[in-house]
Amino acid sequence: AGEDNVHRRRVDFTGAAIEAFLKESDTYHEGGANLPVLPALKAAGTPKLDGVLDEPCWRQAEAQPFKMAFTGEAPEATKATTVQAVWTPQGVTFGFKLQEPDIDNIRALRAEHDQAIYADDCIEIFLDITGERRRYYQIVANSLGAIYDGTAEGAAWNAAGTKAAAHREDDHWSLEVHVPISDFEDAPAVQIGSVWYANFTRSRWVPGFELQRWSTLLRPSNHDFSAFGKVRFVE
Repeated sequence: AGEDNVHRRRVDFTGAAIEAFLKESDTYHEGGANLPVLPALKAAGTPKLDGVLDEPCWRQAEAQPFKMAFTGEAPEATKATTVQAVWTPQGVTFGFKLQEPDIDNIRALRAEHDQAIYADDCIEIFLDITGERRRYYQIVANSLGAIYDGTAEGAAWNAAGTKAAAHREDDHWSLEVHVPISDFEDAPAVQIGSVWYANFTRSRWVPGFELQRWSTLLRPSNHDFSAFGKVRFVE
């Protein structure tokens, strides 16, 4: 193409785009370089589902912070949110603590299964349980313990055994979501060393909308497979 002409500029422009695409492809297929890993701690039994994170397993399980979804360099959220996970061979329970100074005004308008729970103050859970990076299950729960469930394809999914419970305090609310393995169509048995790909988001509506994510690449969509971190099952 030579130097300093329109053809060279076209080559440079196209080449840079291809290099960026290949780098993103490598990151995606390697499972996300520098993306978080949440240890799910094996528990003696499923925690009591009351939204209160006071059982010994929650005191032992690592709590990891959410970040602002779109802000450059992804700083930790100003109103802190954390996620924890514990498991038994029968299922996984996720625990969330959501700081909220205006607890009386959080949005909680939907109390029935499969209503638009995602339009309330809520937690969304995205789970790729096979690690094939082709399909995920979505669970949304609000401060009333109501649940919405779906899949990556937008298809109906009846997570019949999945339950949620929430609890409010003066300056925060907390949430437990139990997901039995039997709710999934394609779930391999979980054991020490198993890995799921996952992401978690928080929608906060007071005083204005704020979106937080456990793992973010600062992109608009929550449904971005390449941003999914890992949930690693540990003893």
